[in-house]
Amino acid sequence: MGEKKTDYIIHPEVHWVHVGNDRLQLRQPNGDNVTFDKHVLEIANILNFFKQPSNKLETINEDIFTPLTELLISKGFLISKKEMSSFQFERIADLHPNKNIKYKENRLPKSVSIIGEGILHNLIKNSLLEAKIKINESDNPNSLKLVITDSDDYLLLNKENEKAIKRNQLVLFFRWSNGLFKIGPFVTPGETACLECATQREIASNLFPDEMNAYLNSNVTDLPKYQGGPVLDNLASSIITRQVLLILRGDYDVLGTSSILTVDPLLLKFKHSPILRLPKCKVCSSKEQQPSKNYHNLLLETHLNN
Repeated sequence: MGEKKTDYIIHPEVHWVHVGNDRLQLRQPNGDNVTFDKHVLEIANILNFFKQPSNKLETINEDIFTPLTELLISKGFLISKKEMSSFQFERIADLHPNKNIKYKENRLPKSVSIIGEGILHNLIKNSLLEAKIKINESDNPNSLKLVITDSDDYLLLNKENEKAIKRNQLVLFFRWSNGLFKIGPFVTPGETACLECATQREIASNLFPDEMNAYLNSNVTDLPKYQGGPVLDNLASSIITRQVLLILRGDYDVLGTSSILTVDPLLLKFKHSPILRLPKCKVCSSKEQQPSKNYHNLLLETHLNN
């Protein structure tokens, strides 16, 4: 048979090991490994061919080559050289077992609008540009709105939350809060909890609601601001760039929506706090979704009419 050529290559994060002389295991980051116990030598030759397509594969058994190739493509172990990302993080994300569970493709943003100012704003903008993410300077409603503050500037945060809901714009919040990074919620209007939902639920669950309200209404100039440094800057850049990349890819099952991620940079602890929508949120609950009259009033009216 003639010399074999291909446009595919073995995924750079995939490798294989020989287990004795009669088994071969293909291994990848998420642990979804594949073990072969037949035709090990032929399979190894085919894998070496896909690892370095410049190698010649002149003698081949099509009964092995064709089904093996189909299996490797279905698992994401074989990828097109033209479509392969230059970023290792995205290549690892491509191997996620739920990679086919994507958010609505027609609503995925293609760019990011960054709102805010200060050290974190400039830091994250540069990080996103390094990741080749398009920055939209005009805050186009079709872009992902990223709101960044160097402290708990609730005036700005709430303003941008309301604006995004009204424009039906995807929005993600990122801020420095009492020595912690807070990321989220990531809001898809009409589907997930907004920032107001998160704030009201935090107040309701707080043991000291009066103090919490006082803090939320504090003058932003009185709050500690982000000053950064090598550790904090690199951590902030990697966390938010990761979140934005996953949103743009539509990998919401990995990202986690309707939650706030709190990162303690000192103890390196990550806490995910799920946020449920408030049925009568003053920002994200539409009037059409709210009952015009409660059950008690309906009973009262029925009694009066009778």
